[in-house]
Amino acid sequence: MIKLVIPLTAGNSEYKYADIKKPTSGVLADTREIAQQGLGFQCIKHFLGGCTTAFYTDVQEERPKPVEVNPTDEDPVEKKTEETPKEKEPPKKIGVGIIDDPKNIRLMVGDLPYQTAEQLAIEIVNQISPENDGIEGLYQCPRCNNQLLCAEDIERDIDTRDFLRTMKRICRPDEEDNFINMTLSESVEIRTDDARNELEEEFKSFRLRYPTLNDCIKAEELVGRKNTGKLQHSIYKQALVSVNGQPVDRKWKGIYGDMFFRTIKDPMDLVKLSKKLDKYGIERDREKRCPKCEKVWKAQVDITGFFYTALEERSSGKAGNFHLGSGYSRQSS
Repeated sequence: MIKLVIPLTAGNSEYKYADIKKPTSGVLADTREIAQQGLGFQCIKHFLGGCTTAFYTDVQEERPKPVEVNPTDEDPVEKKTEETPKEKEPPKKIGVGIIDDPKNIRLMVGDLPYQTAEQLAIEIVNQISPENDGIEGLYQCPRCNNQLLCAEDIERDIDTRDFLRTMKRICRPDEEDNFINMTLSESVEIRTDDARNELEEEFKSFRLRYPTLNDCIKAEELVGRKNTGKLQHSIYKQALVSVNGQPVDRKWKGIYGDMFFRTIKDPMDLVKLSKKLDKYGIERDREKRCPKCEKVWKAQVDITGFFYTALEERSSGKAGNFHLGSGYSRQSS
C-alpha cells in the first residue's frame, strides 16, 4: 500500500492510499505504443489504469486476536488467553473506504493530481527490478558551466548516479486541501481587441486545484506539445477554479483562460505558482559539486526520464523521445 503524495479527490471523498501491481507484458506493450505516438499524458494514464488495483480513503491498524486456549487443571472454570508472537509484531495496516473495481479505477486515475500520477508510475515500473533504480544525469555547473556526468562506470567500479530509493516522498498534510491560492503582484488587465482598447476585466487573485492527468490530456489535445509555454498555460486554465473570489465556468475559461495566464505581468508570479504546485511529490533536488571549481548547488534529477528509460528496458522498442516534466511546470519537448 502506497500513501499518495497528493490525495485523489472523487466526489466528497479524498483517497489517500493506493495498491499497485507489476505491469503485465500486455500493459507494457500498450503503454510503449502510446508513448511512441508522443502522447505522454495518455501513456501514464493507460499505464496506471492497468497497474492500480485499489484506492483507499484511509488506513487503520488491524491487530490479531488473542488465541483461546483450554483451561488448565489449576483453573478449571475460567478460560484463559495468551498472546501470540504476532501480537508483538507491528500491527498490520488495512485500507478502508476501498474502491477496487477495475472499471472505476480506470476512470479514477485520470483524476489523479499529476504529481501523484508521476509518483505511482515511478513506483510501479520500479517494482519490476527495484535493485536497478539508479538515475543517470548530466548537470551543468551554474558558475563555470562545466558538465558533470553522474553515471555508472562498471569497468572502474564507480557509480555516481542518484538512486530512487534515497529520494523522499513528500506528502501533502491532511489539514491542507487540493487547492492553490495566488495573489498577483500586479493586476491582470484584459482589454478589448480593437481601437477602443477598453478595460473588460481586471484580476488580482485566482485559485486553482492541483492539475490532474485529465487536465493535462485536455490541454495537450487543445494546443499540442510543440509550444511548452502554451501547453503549461492551457493546463493551468483547465485547473482554474475562481478569479477574484468568483467561480469560473467552462465558458469563461474558453474566452479568458489562456489570455489570463499569458497576460500575467510579473514572471515571478508564475515561478511562485510553479513552486507551490511542485511542493509535494518525489523530492528530486540533489546536491552536486563541480569537480572543476568546487561549486556546490542543487540540481533536479530527471525521474520522469527514469520512467521512460525503465519502460524501454522492460519492453521492446523505444518509449519515444520526450519527457512529461515535473507535473506540468517543467515540460520538455
